[in-house]
Amino acid sequence: MGLKWKLAMAVAGFTASAGVVAVGTLAMFTNASTSEASQFKAGTLTIADTTGTSAFQTALYVNNLAPGDSEDGVIHIKNTGTLDAFVSIKNVDTAGHGGGQHHGDHPENGQGPMSLFGGQTPLVVTFENNSNHPVLIPAGQTATLKVHYSMPLDAGNKYQGKPAVATFNVQAVQVRNNVTQAPTSWGNP
Repeated sequence: MGLKWKLAMAVAGFTASAGVVAVGTLAMFTNASTSEASQFKAGTLTIADTTGTSAFQTALYVNNLAPGDSEDGVIHIKNTGTLDAFVSIKNVDTAGHGGGQHHGDHPENGQGPMSLFGGQTPLVVTFENNSNHPVLIPAGQTATLKVHYSMPLDAGNKYQGKPAVATFNVQAVQVRNNVTQAPTSWGNP
């Protein structure tokens, strides 16, 4: 056997091997499968005032104030959503005689005491559950936010018969991915 014959046999053997491999590759069994559909649904964050009346409905003197009166009130808030929530009183809307003046802590964001009736010795409405001190309400649960009013003992005759209204605005934000002692962000309620 000459060199040419050996070379021709090597090329033929290589070609035959490649043909077998190619045929073998094309003859392999294959299959595919699809997973079940993954459904996504965002949670909900909804709250409701379940007090049923005004925050001071059970207060004895709110409709017949006298200098020196001071009472507590409550707002019952239910988390009707599916996500746990931080809840706080955002601010107080006021109407009436000289009402709507902030004084004290955080007047720039409505979280400080609100004075009603104006003047030097106004009726003051406060609340402790502001955005820096929220209440955590798990989904489906209810919590109580505390409010307070106080009319100074030195309030004078100019306040007799004067009406004013305070409405508490409550806000909520999710707890999950927003957790510290208080929320890192209140978003845009």
